[in-house]
Amino acid sequence: PWAGALMSDKIQSIIDKWQDWPNEGLKLVLNIRFAAINPAEPNNEAEQIAKTIATTNKLANENPDFNFIFDTFESFDRGYHPRLGLIDTLSNIPDWFPRKV
Repeated sequence: PWAGALMSDKIQSIIDKWQDWPNEGLKLVLNIRFAAINPAEPNNEAEQIAKTIATTNKLANENPDFNFIFDTFESFDRGYHPRLGLIDTLSNIPDWFPRKV
């Protein structure tokens, strides 16, 4: 689940633990969830989401055995788990993404 400013550290911790296990020939796939645990709590932390995306991109480029799946592709602005996504509801790349990374 989403951890705000701690997301990059949590991802790195999972990778560190994975590297300690016997995993020859295996790939690590992590689902990066932008939604908060509480379905009523919105996640509009654009800067933290951008930093998380940049961190995972860097890690994936450094090691081909790491794959990341981002959950959420499109922003949800109402209902359960409102959160920012990689594109807005009009399929546009959000203005915060290029400037914050």
